[in-house]
Amino acid sequence: MNEHAAEALDAYLDAEHLAVPHAVLVEGPWGSGKTHFLKKQYVPRRNERLHEERRTQTPFVFVSLFGAKSAQDVEQRMFRAASPIEAAVGGLVGTLFLAVGGLFRMADAAKEGRDKVAKKAIERLNDCIFVFDDLERAEREAMGEIMGLVNALVEERERRVILVADETQLKERFISADWQLRNEKIVGRRIRIEPAVGDVTKSFVSDLVDGRTKTFMQGNLDGVLDVVRRSGATNLRNIGWGLYNSRRFADCLLTDSTIPEQHVVRTMLVVLATTLGLRENKIDERDFEHLPGLSHELAMESFRQRNGKAQENHNERANAVAFSRQFRDLDVESPPIDYSFIHELERSGVLDGSAVIAWLKKQFAFGEERSEPSWRRLWHSYKAPRAATEKAIEDLASELSRHEHTEHGIILHVTGLALTLEQAGDRRLTREETVVAFFERYIDDLVADARLPPSPIEAFRRPEESYGQLGFSSMDRAEFKAISAYLQARGLERAESDRKLRAEHVLAQAEAGNLDALQRFYLQDESDLSKRPVLHYFDIERVATLMTRDFPELEAGRTLLAYRYHDIYANHPLTVELDWARSVVAAVDRILDGWVDPHRFMAKKALRGLLTYYEKDRDPTLRLLANPSTNDEAAGLLDAGEPA
Repeated sequence: MNEHAAEALDAYLDAEHLAVPHAVLVEGPWGSGKTHFLKKQYVPRRNERLHEERRTQTPFVFVSLFGAKSAQDVEQRMFRAASPIEAAVGGLVGTLFLAVGGLFRMADAAKEGRDKVAKKAIERLNDCIFVFDDLERAEREAMGEIMGLVNALVEERERRVILVADETQLKERFISADWQLRNEKIVGRRIRIEPAVGDVTKSFVSDLVDGRTKTFMQGNLDGVLDVVRRSGATNLRNIGWGLYNSRRFADCLLTDSTIPEQHVVRTMLVVLATTLGLRENKIDERDFEHLPGLSHELAMESFRQRNGKAQENHNERANAVAFSRQFRDLDVESPPIDYSFIHELERSGVLDGSAVIAWLKKQFAFGEERSEPSWRRLWHSYKAPRAATEKAIEDLASELSRHEHTEHGIILHVTGLALTLEQAGDRRLTREETVVAFFERYIDDLVADARLPPSPIEAFRRPEESYGQLGFSSMDRAEFKAISAYLQARGLERAESDRKLRAEHVLAQAEAGNLDALQRFYLQDESDLSKRPVLHYFDIERVATLMTRDFPELEAGRTLLAYRYHDIYANHPLTVELDWARSVVAAVDRILDGWVDPHRFMAKKALRGLLTYYEKDRDPTLRLLANPSTNDEAAGLLDAGEPA
């Protein structure tokens, strides 16, 4: 606990008379736990001490100033925080509409129903310690009024006031409001809060509802604290999210008694480490693509370097390497849970418990009703009885004949196993066909049944690494490389087909009136649509017709064309669309020629002006308006200034 802060607050609140009326500022960076310290630690401990000393406990009223627009707004928030019941009643009879300072100047005698409510609320407000939280998030123009209200409270009403804020942000955000001049008279003490990582972690676990998950986390609290500390996280909100995510997974896995406790422990700790890494921006989703088999891969590269081969660039794997070394004891390169489940919980807040447990049982063969996959049993046959190996070959051959396996990693793993067996003269897995012919036909069958998962280039990174190098002793053979390339090509075809369908859906939405849907073609978080060529599949007249329905459609269309291509370069994937885009602009121009002025002039000026602005520093060979007409410039259709 921040003992220095508790002592300073006690001295402020216990003083019978303040020599100089003032407020105190509890300050620290965002996420350092200022509010948590006050609500969860300081106030309960103070009240307990006052109770033991048989002293009156003055209530604390916490008032958030987030978005506060005026002193009157703050007064209403104070009213609601201190007297929620009276606020509910008063809201019905109009007591919430008061002038600045009115809450403390309202006469006790007035109309009967409303005044009873108001009097009771005012009496309660006159006997409170006010804690104004999120001061830096109040509206800028309201800062003068808010600090005036605080000044009135400490000077005229002799109330104790605690302000809570990140003073660094206060100075930056309210520089024009002269924060230093406004607060120097009012803020008499500053109390710095340091992140109490251990306290917050323990509080999170102790505050859980009694049950198996709480008992489980309490029993493994030392491990949880160790991961939090090693992560280096100091933002208590991020730590809270990490603990929340790890609790969700623990709660899920504990529902199935067939999952070993140690697996649940490791899952909980890996989820905690992963979430903290993501929240603290030390890793991102792409970094996790490098984790499986990373140490083995680096060792092989080091071996090749010692044998005279050039060292590869490791920069793109730096975060993954750091994360792996930081949590080597958790074996994050072979995680107990698929990282995609953690990412999905981070994105959506939803954890599909049945899918998580099903994945675990399939991957690790937990539960009596399941056995280790045949392809994994075959790889480990060197330490199994010969009869078990024969059974694994028989099972896997049967599964392949039914086309059960669709994942890229498993297909490549089984390819490697088939090549190994073929070297020994055993072609049972491929039903006596050559390995290449069998797996090319196998992949084609999956494509024909629409069962082969799409594989965009971004996600198609060494899928064999997802299987811990199992079965890839044959990966340097020409046959293996041929199947790997064929699988990638067919997967990319599926990805392209899916992308066309999604693009068609977006355009149909725009044609139905949802013009915002077109943003998906240039937003960064829609990279599969915004960074991959797909628009050139659309009919040019269809897009031009949409853009020339009216000005809103033209605005959406010209923004799409300007934003989508604004940062392209030679050999950029989207360059294949440029001829299509130029044809769209020409078609739009032609249709606009049929509009009457001033609409024709305004529409053409808007279209060409925006495109010219975004293309002004671009290679002429990559522009949509490759040779802007001097006639257009003379006619005022080109605008070199910034877009409106």
